Amino acid sequence: MSATITWRNGSQTKIDSLFANREYTVREKNTFYPKKEDKPIKQLYENVSDLIDHKHIEKSFDDFAKQSLLPNGFSQIGPGVLWMDIDNDDDQDVFIGGGNGGSIDYYRNDGDSFSAFSIENKLENDATALLSSTNSDGTVGLMAAFSNIEDATIGPSIIKNYTRSGEEKINSIEDMIGPMSQSDIDNDGDLDLFVGGRWKPNEYPKASSSKIYINDNGNYIVDKNNLDILDEIGMVTSSVFSDIDNDNDQDLIIALEWGPVTILENVNGRFKNSTEKVGLKNYKGWWNGVTTGDFNNDGLIDIVATNWGLNTKYHFSPDHPRVVYFDDFDNNNVLDIVEAHFDDDFSSLVPERGFSCMSNAMPFIRDEKETFLNYAQSSLFDIFGNELNSAPSLEANTLESMVFLNSKKGFIPVKLPFETQMTTGMHAGVSDMNGDGNDDIFISQNFFAVQRETDRNDSGRGLIILGDGKGNFKTMPGQESGILVYGEQRGSAFADYNNDKKVDLIVTQNGARTMLFKNKLSKPGLSVRLHGPRKNPLAFGSSVQIEYSDGSKGPKREIRSGAGYLSQDSPVQILGVKQNAKFIISTWPNGKTKRSEINGDEINLYIDK
Repeated sequence: MSATITWRNGSQTKIDSLFANREYTVREKNTFYPKKEDKPIKQLYENVSDLIDHKHIEKSFDDFAKQSLLPNGFSQIGPGVLWMDIDNDDDQDVFIGGGNGGSIDYYRNDGDSFSAFSIENKLENDATALLSSTNSDGTVGLMAAFSNIEDATIGPSIIKNYTRSGEEKINSIEDMIGPMSQSDIDNDGDLDLFVGGRWKPNEYPKASSSKIYINDNGNYIVDKNNLDILDEIGMVTSSVFSDIDNDNDQDLIIALEWGPVTILENVNGRFKNSTEKVGLKNYKGWWNGVTTGDFNNDGLIDIVATNWGLNTKYHFSPDHPRVVYFDDFDNNNVLDIVEAHFDDDFSSLVPERGFSCMSNAMPFIRDEKETFLNYAQSSLFDIFGNELNSAPSLEANTLESMVFLNSKKGFIPVKLPFETQMTTGMHAGVSDMNGDGNDDIFISQNFFAVQRETDRNDSGRGLIILGDGKGNFKTMPGQESGILVYGEQRGSAFADYNNDKKVDLIVTQNGARTMLFKNKLSKPGLSVRLHGPRKNPLAFGSSVQIEYSDGSKGPKREIRSGAGYLSQDSPVQILGVKQNAKFIISTWPNGKTKRSEINGDEINLYIDK
C-alpha cells in the first residue's frame, strides 16, 4: 500500500510500503512537484473587443448627497446596447448608450471590422435603454431614452427617435426612465411602446409612473386604457413583451426593485395583473433584468430574472423580508429612507444602517438615543414610534437570480446554480451559445456603487449558464467560456455579427471598455430571418421553432424588441440544431403559423408573411 500527500504549496510526498494498523508521521521534506501536462484550454468565445474599441463615459456623481440613506447609488445604471442592420446590408450593426458627458455611439459593421460614429455628443442625461424603431417608409431607426438620473433641473427625461431624415422627440417625462420594450399591443400592425418608470428624482423609493404609448401612424399617444394599472406598478428595472399564455397576443413581463417579477396579461389590449394567479407574487426581490426562453423545449415560454445575489451583507427570507420605510421623519422636506431587518434577539425589526449614518440623516435620533449603545439596544419602533404605522413601506424576500418554468397553470421557481448567486446579476440574455439545440443563459454581473461602508459586488466576470433542454442548468467556467469581464457589466446583446451561423456576444461596462466576443467553438446553427409587413419589418412579437424529422421540436425562440437589461438582441435568430432539422415553425404577431421546409443544408431562411 502507498500514499501520496499533497502539501499546501502544491508539492507532494510519496510513501511506499504502508501497512494496516500502523500510525505514520509524515514531515514536509524531500518533496517533489508533480509534472503537469500543459494542455491548452479551448475557449468557446474569443475576445475581439479591439474591433470596436469602445469605452463608456460616466462622470463621477455623488448619489448620496441628496438622500444619504440610499441602499445603493443609481447614477451608474447604464449603458444599454442594441444590434440591428441599420444600413440594410445584411449584417448587424451595433449601438451603445452613453453616460453623462458621453455619447451614443454607432459602430457600422463593415464585414471584418467596424467603423465608429457618434450620434449625440456631450450628453447631459444618461442614454439608458436603446431600441430599434420603424419609420413610416418601412425603414428602421434608433429609439433612445435619456434619463434625468443625476440632475432633474436640466430638464425632464426624454425619448428620442433617430431616423434617416433626422431626430424627433417622442415624449418627455418628468421622472426617471428605466427600460423600454415594443410590441403590437392593439393588433393594428405597428409597434407600440412600453416605458418603465424607475423612481422620482431625490424621492427614492417613490416609483415613477410607467406608461404605454400607442403608435398611431408614427405618433405616440399615451394609452389611457392602461394608465391605472401602470401608475402604481412600482420601480421598473426591466421589461419584455412575450406571449406567456399562448393566446396569440403579447403580454408584458416587468422586473421590479422591491417587488416581484410582475405579469401583466394582455386581454384585448387591456392589461390585468396576473402575478398572483401564476404564482409569482411572493417572490419579491431587487430584480434587475428579465427576459424569456423555452428551457425545457415544451413550446411554453419560461422566464429568467436576475437579482442581487447571495454574496452580500443583506439576508432576505420569505419569513423575514427586508423592509424599507420612506417618509419625511424629521420634517426637513427631504424624504428619509429607513431600511430594516428582523432581529431574533428583539423579535422585532431593527434598523439596517448604523447610528452614524442614521443620526447624520435624521439628527433627532442622536438627540434621543445619544450613544451607540442606546441605539444598538433599540428596535425600529423604539426609534420611530407610531410614525412607522403611517409611513409607506416596501419589502423584499428573495435575493437569488431565478428561472420560472411555465407549467400552463403557473410558474415553477428554479434557483439558478450557486455560481450565479455570488454577485449581482444585471442583464439576462437567452440564446443557444454552444449550438447543442438547447437554449442557454448569459448574465452580466457586478455592481460597485454601493454604500460607503459596504463592500462592492465584484465577484462576477460575466456568466454563461448552459441549459440541457429539460429545465436543468450548469454554469460554464470563465476559463472555458472565454468570457472574462471584470468591471460593472450592464447591457448585453446577441448577434451573429460575422455571419458564420454562431452566436456572438457584446457586453457593456459602466465607465469602462465594451467587450465584444466572437463565438469560435459552437456548431453552426440555422440563421432565421423573418420579414414582416411595412409597419413591423423585423417581425417583433413573432417566434420561431425547429421541428425535427422525428416530430420533436427545439425551443421556441421569441423575437423581442427590448429585453434583458436596457438592450435588444439582433432580430436574426441563430437556432442550434440537435439532429436532422426538417421544418421551421414561425408564429406571427397576429397568431398565424407557417411551417417552412428546410431543404438540405439550407441555413438562411427568409420567411415572408
